Amino acid sequence: MKEIKLNKTQFAIFNDNDQFQLFCDEDGFPDFEDFDLEVENLYKQVDYIIVTEND
Repeated sequence: MKEIKLNKTQFAIFNDNDQFQLFCDEDGFPDFEDFDLEVENLYKQVDYIIVTEND
């Protein structure tokens, strides 16, 4: 399996301001105001995010 291991800075660049819409509001639309906060909270729990070719 091919994968990319991303730290917080790398993830922000890779995700390009939530291009994958990981953080959405209750209507399913990206919530760009909370993106940095959501990434910060996520990386308080994990050191890396691994993205595979299936993601």
